[in-house]
Amino acid sequence: MINGTQAEYVRVPFADNSLYKYPQTINDEVAVMLSDALPTGHEIGVQYGHVSPGKSVAIIGAGPVGMGALLTAQLYSPAHLIVIDLDKNRLEMAKKLGATHTLVPDEKLFDNLKEIVGEDGVDVAIEAVGIPQTW
Repeated sequence: MINGTQAEYVRVPFADNSLYKYPQTINDEVAVMLSDALPTGHEIGVQYGHVSPGKSVAIIGAGPVGMGALLTAQLYSPAHLIVIDLDKNRLEMAKKLGATHTLVPDEKLFDNLKEIVGEDGVDVAIEAVGIPQTW
């Protein structure tokens, strides 16, 4: 992972090994989704989090990166995909996109999580907000 890549110019070490040319059959409007939010949610959240069949996954933040994590986590067949966010509209969208549960971070959050996954908590927590309060 390279910190600080939300910039006008970025030097990517070993870019010849990590960049992929997409087929001309994919239009630019679709391809742009592969440039930031979707791969960040997948690689940093889902892959590094080792999401796998039967696991319980909590995604904190239902913005673009969180939604990318939600969409790609489904490919690994987790038992629970729980999305946590303050915005009820985003939570509704998360439900439509495959979240098994949606929660608001309030005083009942941990009780609600335990009700879904048990006392041990979730197997994987993906922080997709990017502020210290959600770490």
